[in-house]
Formats: sequence, structure tokens, C-alpha cells
Amino acid sequence: MAHSGVGAATAAVWLRPDTRVGEVMQRDIVTAMPGDKIGDLVEVMAERSIDRLPVVDEQDSGLLVGMISSTDVIALDQVGASWAKKREGSVRAMGRP
Repeated sequence: MAHSGVGAATAAVWLRPDTRVGEVMQRDIVTAMPGDKIGDLVEVMAERSIDRLPVVDEQDSGLLVGMISSTDVIALDQVGASWAKKREGSVRAMGRP
């Protein structure tokens, strides 16, 4: 499940080139951990309109270990659906319902 601490919802903002990151960065942050379930993550991302989340280490006080995006989740879902369809076909070929 996603955790408060680090992360960002993205939005297009017009900024001056000399604007400091601290002036515009998100402070109410949501993170994921490597052991979180994709289903829980998808719920949080949808509820908060978040497109991507930083993934932080559970043991190392929030050390950034990666990122996950809605595109990653969609790709995983497509791979899973393709695998399930192939499996369903091979089960039928073996004469099972």
C-alpha cells in the first residue's frame, strides 16, 4: 500500500528559469514500497490522481530504490491478460473446461 512521505502528483506549471525547486515541489507526498501489492497501489493512485510514485526501501528509512508509473501498471496488466489468455487456450487444448 502507498505511504505518505515521498512522491508527487504531476501538473503542468509555467515557471521562470530561476525558480527554485523548493518553491514548487510537492510536500504532501505518497510513496510505495517494494512489498506493496499493485492492486493497493492502483487504488491510491486513482483516488489521489497520481501518475507515478517513488518506491522507497522499507528498511532504510525511505531510501529511494525506484519509481512506478501508471504506464508500468498498464503494461503489467496487459502482460497478465495475455498470459491468462494463453493459459486458458492451453488448458482447453488439454481437454479441460
